[in-house]
Amino acid sequence: MVSGARPGAAPPLSAGASAVNLSQDPTAPGAFPSLPASPRTALLLLAAAFAASLAGSLLLLKSDARLWALAPLQVVALLGPALAWAFAAGALREAFPFRLLSPRGMGGAALVLAGASAGALAFALAVTAWRGPDPWEEGLRLRLLDYPYPLRMALFALIPAVCEEGLFRGAVLHCFRPLGRTRACGLSALSFAAFHLNLAQFLPVLVLGLAFAWVVWETGSLWPSIVGHGLHNALVLALLGGTVEEAAARTTILLAVGLAAGGLLAAFAGWRLMSRAPKGLSGE
Repeated sequence: MVSGARPGAAPPLSAGASAVNLSQDPTAPGAFPSLPASPRTALLLLAAAFAASLAGSLLLLKSDARLWALAPLQVVALLGPALAWAFAAGALREAFPFRLLSPRGMGGAALVLAGASAGALAFALAVTAWRGPDPWEEGLRLRLLDYPYPLRMALFALIPAVCEEGLFRGAVLHCFRPLGRTRACGLSALSFAAFHLNLAQFLPVLVLGLAFAWVVWETGSLWPSIVGHGLHNALVLALLGGTVEEAAARTTILLAVGLAAGGLLAAFAGWRLMSRAPKGLSGE
């Protein structure tokens, strides 16, 4: 027996064992004392991402850089802080959960996200049709057409989806988890919508953010939100590929199908399917 130890007392943990245990629980005191997984950390991550995005965007505008430079900027400004914190906190698996879903879970997630995407896109196009073409958006549309279709999809659909989901539905949603499902998903969606700095499109982006966050919470996986986000971006880019008159014609179709039938029915059917599927992060 070690001198000074009480009979029956548990032996003290070694420094190595303590480090391993703490790394398994990112919310435990001492795992990353200055920035544990908490709402405060979520706000700091959002502030860091916003500052980096704003500084990078101003630099690109000043240097008249090509539009493709926005893709690596998003990797550095959005995904960078989230990955750096999760790695330092030992929370990579918790902040970036990837797991296979059951067929019912996959079907439910697909329907929910398809419904949210259709409704959000129809609302956004309705706003655009009501206020008329925006000169800045029209200029952006013409610049996007300079890129070949596959490169356009990779740079402006896939990469933004991975980066935004990694930040908002990955690290940020994980840090908001102590607040419970409703507030965590709501705050993640609000920050996502506010981050786009577009008042006219705030509501449709908020709807998308809520759907993405809820699906990630229920499934315990980022796969559905990344795929759904990428497909939504790809649809937006496809619509931007036409003329203003063609876009206006598509607006009527999307409003009729997306809002009246497709969006609501798909989201409801997906919710019913997911309510019967194995739960993810919620543990309910």
